Amino acid sequence: AGHDGEVSLKRDLLSAIDVMMGQVIRSLWEAECASRGKQKFAVCCTGDHSTPAAYVMDHSHEPVPFCIAYVSDIVDVIGEDALAEIPKGPVQLPYNVTSEAHHQWVERFTRKVHDRNASITNNPTRGDSVTQFSEVAAAEGALGRFPGSEVMPLIRAFMQHPVAPM
Repeated sequence: AGHDGEVSLKRDLLSAIDVMMGQVIRSLWEAECASRGKQKFAVCCTGDHSTPAAYVMDHSHEPVPFCIAYVSDIVDVIGEDALAEIPKGPVQLPYNVTSEAHHQWVERFTRKVHDRNASITNNPTRGDSVTQFSEVAAAEGALGRFPGSEVMPLIRAFMQHPVAPM
């Protein structure tokens, strides 16, 4: 979609990925709970390159966002009630969401996060204060900018670091 300049399609496909990531997180949380502390899962979300659909329509050199978190920390932030709202079934592609419906979901989600995580996001052992997954927001995060060759070492170091208690 990005290569073809299909901005609306790219938005819809990214919305589908949002839902799918929610489904992955929900499934991992259910498995983690079922393991009674024997398993601890983390997710990492990033991109392989930027493809500005509105202008360039090709790979670009801009940085890509990078996010890594333990599933339990994600649940602490969004709450189990928000996790339960994530649909389990197949996601239709493209996942066309009206701008009003998307705005309402983002507003509800942001309000839940804001209400729940004042102490979580201000605690550097639990993350940073970035609340959006975008190139600009990620540059303000605790990891800053780093080359792609550092992705796997960062993931390995994260997974070997003990989980800080709340």
